[in-house]
Amino acid sequence: MPLALGTAIPDEETAERCLLHYLAGQLAAGAMTPGEVAARVWQGLTAAQTGPERAFLQAVGDEYHVDFISGEQPDAFHAWETALRSAAERLNQTTSAEVGALHERSRSAAG
Repeated sequence: MPLALGTAIPDEETAERCLLHYLAGQLAAGAMTPGEVAARVWQGLTAAQTGPERAFLQAVGDEYHVDFISGEQPDAFHAWETALRSAAERLNQTTSAEVGALHERSRSAAG
């Protein structure tokens, strides 16, 4: 595993999983909106491994769909926002332990 500034650079899967946890934390804290979170998750992201990670990724859905329902179906958009916030809260509750485990995995792969 490559090093940058003396720190192991995570593999792609670990980086993607950390991104999911980061985005969930930002949404749960009110630092990002559901739309901002959806814009930062790409369709090729497949690293979700735990139930809460998969639920969060599934709740994000397809950004193009979100753009459509925001203007055309406000009730559906509100339901999507609620579901995404709920999934973010669940994932955020696991974040400390999961990110710690991911960090350990990166360190052990580097050593």
